[in-house]
Amino acid sequence: MTIKPANPPPTALQAPLNGGLMERSRITSLPLLFNKNVSSSLTTGDIILRNLTTSAAITADKLALTYNSSTNQANLTFPGLLNQRLPDGLYRLRISAASVVAVDGKPLDQDFILDFHVLTGDANGDRITNDLDLYRVWQNQRKSVAARDLNNDLNGDGQFTSADLDVVRGNYLGRLPTIGRLNSDVTKNGVINEFDHLAVWLDLLGPGSARNLAHDLNGDGQATEEDLALVSGHLRSLGLRLNSFLGQPKAVVPTLSPSWNRVIKPLR
Repeated sequence: MTIKPANPPPTALQAPLNGGLMERSRITSLPLLFNKNVSSSLTTGDIILRNLTTSAAITADKLALTYNSSTNQANLTFPGLLNQRLPDGLYRLRISAASVVAVDGKPLDQDFILDFHVLTGDANGDRITNDLDLYRVWQNQRKSVAARDLNNDLNGDGQFTSADLDVVRGNYLGRLPTIGRLNSDVTKNGVINEFDHLAVWLDLLGPGSARNLAHDLNGDGQATEEDLALVSGHLRSLGLRLNSFLGQPKAVVPTLSPSWNRVIKPLR
């Protein structure tokens, strides 16, 4: 038998993006759902939103937030961005548990993290714009107007025309990697290996205030051992072994070859 607490803490829940549509060609708002009223404490400053593809943060001044107290759903929009929409990329949204409390004073039970992507022309949400998207939009336009699928209105004009096909054609063969793979490629050379692991590890030897935020791989606003663990886990999933000096004091690290130094120095 499960006993539920009489007054549970607030919890953030994932709400369907784009109203449940699968297309990720354009995202102009993000719904955030809560099980309790947090309207008195939730602000744009509590939301950390980062484009993991470019490492750029979407700062609070670019965001706007509304809250429906009857449904406990917040809606995040982007009035400070071009065309009020997120540019293409892999994204991670984080709300810290300590920063948001319900009206009864209880904080969120845990950090809320939402990973998603935006890719122009991606009508089926698979992180690549290709023939599948082109066919989907073309087939939709062959139907009667009443039978057409709202998912395929890729330019957001409320109509289904050749302009939606042009959106796919304009970004044809555009693609995004999975979030885990993108994060682990610290050196941005298209390969995940010990260069990436070493770059993060060396950075962690310094004080927190001096660390490179490019190594904040989990999007929590700081570079920590959790980010190193992400790279380690990905390397192990690829069947790669880590050198024994990783995790040891800096003094025991062997002298790096010139090729390693060329990779590591710009990242520190």
